[in-house]
Amino acid sequence: MAAHIIFIRQTILSTGCDDLIRKPFIQEILLKTVSQYLGVKYISRGETINTATVNLKTQTMASKVEILRDLLQMSPD
Repeated sequence: MAAHIIFIRQTILSTGCDDLIRKPFIQEILLKTVSQYLGVKYISRGETINTATVNLKTQTMASKVEILRDLLQMSPD
């Protein structure tokens, strides 16, 4: 089973994908991976930001709940 998962991962990455996140998604892994490739920082709505020190790459994105809702609507394939 593990060898099959490794084969699938290698196959997907060989098609040009940068990474692979398996379902069911773990919120922290998903956001960390997306942040890594897009160069953004996710900020929860509860965090306060000192606007004088905000990195130009920092963007306010959809909330984690909104992202997870959208991901749950995706096909399992």
